[in-house]
Amino acid sequence: MVLLWENPNPNNEFSAQTLSLDLSNYDAVAVVAKHWSDNDARRIELAMVGSDRMVLTIQSPTDIRIQTLRLYKVTTSGIQFQGGKGMNASGGTYDSNYAAIPLQIFGIKA
Repeated sequence: MVLLWENPNPNNEFSAQTLSLDLSNYDAVAVVAKHWSDNDARRIELAMVGSDRMVLTIQSPTDIRIQTLRLYKVTTSGIQFQGGKGMNASGGTYDSNYAAIPLQIFGIKA
């Protein structure tokens, strides 16, 4: 695995954006993300290059009913992240760019 990108502001909001990365020499990526901008619970998500509509879901460390998620697409030229979403304990969802914050992206060769 090769570190390709690291979030310079991991405690700030992360709006919908495309990270331009040359992924043409990689088979997959590992996306490391955290639950919330001020909550360091982490998850590693693996996705094949060329994957469409992957879902990054992270549970709260204090209440498994509370989750955050962010959809993303991996192409040979980068990763397109949509805005984050929060899901509360009662099942409601809301938009939040403080949810499911990407921290690092690693390139993986098979």
